[in-house]
Amino acid sequence: MTVLDCVEAFGMLAKKSSPDTLCDLWIRRTHRMCAVLTLILLFLSKPVWGGVPGSLSVVEVQNTGLQNTRWAGLSPDGKNLYVSDRTDRIRVYLRDIETGGLTFLQSAVAGMAGTDLIRLRVSPDGKNVYSVSLQDDALVVYSRNAESGELAFMQSHIEGVDGVTGLENVHDLAVSPGGQHLYAAGNLGQSVAAFTREATTGALTFLDAYFEGVGGISGLMAPTRVTLPASGANLYVGGQDLVVFSRNPATGALSFLETHAGSGDAIAVSPDDRHVYAGRYIYARDGLSGALTLLGEGPPTYLGDSESYVFSSDGGYLYGTSHLPGVVTVHQRNAADGSLYPVQRIQHGDDPALELEHVTAAMLSPDDRHLYVMAHVSQSVTVFSREASTKAISVLPANPSEEGERIELLAPSGFAYQWFKNGMPLSEDAPRLTGTAGPLLVLDPAIQADTAQYSVQYELVAGPSNSLPLELDVLPAGSLPAVRPLGLMLLALILNFTAPGLLRRVPRQRSVGDLPRAWNNKALPGGNIKRE
Repeated sequence: MTVLDCVEAFGMLAKKSSPDTLCDLWIRRTHRMCAVLTLILLFLSKPVWGGVPGSLSVVEVQNTGLQNTRWAGLSPDGKNLYVSDRTDRIRVYLRDIETGGLTFLQSAVAGMAGTDLIRLRVSPDGKNVYSVSLQDDALVVYSRNAESGELAFMQSHIEGVDGVTGLENVHDLAVSPGGQHLYAAGNLGQSVAAFTREATTGALTFLDAYFEGVGGISGLMAPTRVTLPASGANLYVGGQDLVVFSRNPATGALSFLETHAGSGDAIAVSPDDRHVYAGRYIYARDGLSGALTLLGEGPPTYLGDSESYVFSSDGGYLYGTSHLPGVVTVHQRNAADGSLYPVQRIQHGDDPALELEHVTAAMLSPDDRHLYVMAHVSQSVTVFSREASTKAISVLPANPSEEGERIELLAPSGFAYQWFKNGMPLSEDAPRLTGTAGPLLVLDPAIQADTAQYSVQYELVAGPSNSLPLELDVLPAGSLPAVRPLGLMLLALILNFTAPGLLRRVPRQRSVGDLPRAWNNKALPGGNIKRE
């Protein structure tokens, strides 16, 4: 909410009929005084944490023509977004590279075998879009025009036709990193179907199918997700359990490796291939075999019932979506041990502008600048801009802060951390000072002696790095206003609406419903929804 918004809102409150009596004049002056007082205290109050690297801000909501929005994919060049909404067509959008905004371009029909398109993938070379039809047990292939982004139906593969198997109630699909093969998960068939992909046209040829209980395979019960690491050496299948296959990159053939009990719908491999995130569990991945070792569960804010996970390209941030009640989460990832730190949580209903009821998926643009979130019940695509990853240290709740408060310093994404104060290495001093060798340094309670310059050294895949220095200022207790702006505004509103009624029994001409919609300032663990 801008200063002009505030002035407009309070101007509406203060606007009254011409004063016929001294009482009228006093009432009008009271309204003006409340408005001015609130605006002054609004700027004196403590700021909230905004602009945190990796955090999200709403750009726009697309809902025209969409139905049961389920999934989306972005072209490698970032020019197009493709959306499936459980109809017989894929909706094609042009994407503004700068703003992330979308413009509808085309509705591409899937042919006879594609009446219920649920998920899709864009090939790594951008030549094709592949989608699966849940009710038709079918895999649909489109060719993509590299210039316009428009799609044209090419072919379909149907369960039981021309020897194709493994597509019964097909739920998900994945294209190998090199683009040579495609894999699809048959939910009712308890299966994974494999296809070879022709490099020039992107046409598919059925290769093989893998079934629960055949060839020693176990845990392939009701599979709903498939994904591959960047190396392409494995296939991970999520569902009731997490099933690990070894993969021959040359032939595309799969070999059963192991099963881990419990998985969940969402599954993702970190870009550095070091960790796998499936449901609420975090696994370490063996770089040679691809076998997994359970590290534990994520933090309480980590969504165990997530529909999808997507990483930033540097692996520093994990974005999750949960369909009930409609939540998008942002976590910073420690690349050393795979642990996650909550940065932001956005929920349907937090802001009237958010249409996130029954969120089904999120996709990050190739340049990491925008996140696109699909919502099934809201029938929408919400576009978020993403705060870029930087070398800056983030502070919660604010800088400056007061002694006695809990202060958290969040380092840039990486691993192998060491914090410094005024150039000297920090050591643990529990319980007040913790996290000196991790991404989150906690001062609880903070004292005035904590006022200093802080920095952190950390490792990246490319080598060692250093954060930008942070000048932290811890003031004596009581130095900063204790009341938040929203509380002050509420007090002013109460005075504005009750004073006339107490002084003079006349019908009020304004109500809260007449006010312009105010911004939502709900406290978040490490972030807040910003408005652009």
